[in-house]
Amino acid sequence: MKGYMIFTGTELLLGKTLNTNSQLLTSIFAELGIDIYKIVTVGDNTSRIISALKEVPKDVEIVFLNGGLGPTEDDLTKEALIEYLGSKTVYDQLTLDKIIKRVGEKALPGDMKVAEIPEGAIAFYNDAGVAPGSVVMSNGKHYFLTPGPPEELCVLMKNKIIPYLKENMLGKEKIYSKILKFAGIGESKAEDKIRDLIRANNPSVAPTIKDGEIHFRITAKGENKLELEDMVIQVSKKIIERLEDYYFGEDDESLESLVAGQLTAKGLKIAVAESCTGGLLSNTFTNIPGSSEFFDRAYITYSNRAKIEELSVSTSTLEQYGAVSENTAIEMAEGVFKKTNVDLAISITGIAGPAGGTIDKPVGLVYIAFKYKEQISVVTRIFSGSRLEIKNKVVKFILFEIFRKLKED
Repeated sequence: MKGYMIFTGTELLLGKTLNTNSQLLTSIFAELGIDIYKIVTVGDNTSRIISALKEVPKDVEIVFLNGGLGPTEDDLTKEALIEYLGSKTVYDQLTLDKIIKRVGEKALPGDMKVAEIPEGAIAFYNDAGVAPGSVVMSNGKHYFLTPGPPEELCVLMKNKIIPYLKENMLGKEKIYSKILKFAGIGESKAEDKIRDLIRANNPSVAPTIKDGEIHFRITAKGENKLELEDMVIQVSKKIIERLEDYYFGEDDESLESLVAGQLTAKGLKIAVAESCTGGLLSNTFTNIPGSSEFFDRAYITYSNRAKIEELSVSTSTLEQYGAVSENTAIEMAEGVFKKTNVDLAISITGIAGPAGGTIDKPVGLVYIAFKYKEQISVVTRIFSGSRLEIKNKVVKFILFEIFRKLKED
């Protein structure tokens, strides 16, 4: 089954709003085994939306329109679909009752507009907002209208649309999928090791990249659930065998939660000193419930003065080697270790950019020191991306290094 997505909103085209709905919907479609033919983004313009609808191929069965269902004049998605189908609008009574209950009989035309759906459509009541979703069948296709606010879309998909798809459109075919997660390896290198598996059709293997992690979704389609599970398991084993050194988990497992589990199970305490990451690693740890079991404290030593006063980094080291250097990273980790008496002390110093780089020390250069059970080691890496991307990649890299160290310990 093929799907086609049309996202509407001039703010998306101008880059003012990040299209997180695209990520949500594509992941849902992948889990359901619906192949996405194309994703299109158009502005709030009726003719452009209609033009996008005209481009949908004949063999596409699901057309998903997202956004533009609100009360304002630039919310035109529903109107464009109705014009394209040569249909008209009717009111969804449940939504209309909700609006009248909320604003009374003096509802404005814009308020009433929100309750409209295409004639003959099935309405999906919006538990998290007002504008209902809907699906209308025409020309051998199912046209879905869905609200733009991410929290509303998420609830609507989970409670209404996914059950509808499973019951009415996916038939006897079953889908089974698993996500394998890796870190510490580049995308091209990882793909090269399993290229033959990626080229296979069933199970399919689809890679995605996220802040220093590589995820491979393995999806099998068929009618026998046990056979599908076995197919996915066999391909999973092959992928893990080839990328064993970089594998850390699957499905909902996060790298930080796994590291937290390791530290807690071993009864270890950790403390960090951050410079270029500005507390991001500490924030990642403290986002985990129960982090007080393993996380002792953090020093955000951004300036040279802070490094000297808080961690006893020597002035001569900073003058001779600079704040971004292996020597400074070592002294930062040593300072944390001495002041806290923890089992694992980590320090980070680098250049997150976009300015500040030189030929010898480019943007993205980071030194990370680990002091673990009296042994100290330093890792030097150059990360690419924006300032935030570099910081996120550094944190993921450190988490994976901790995961590997504790796994081998």
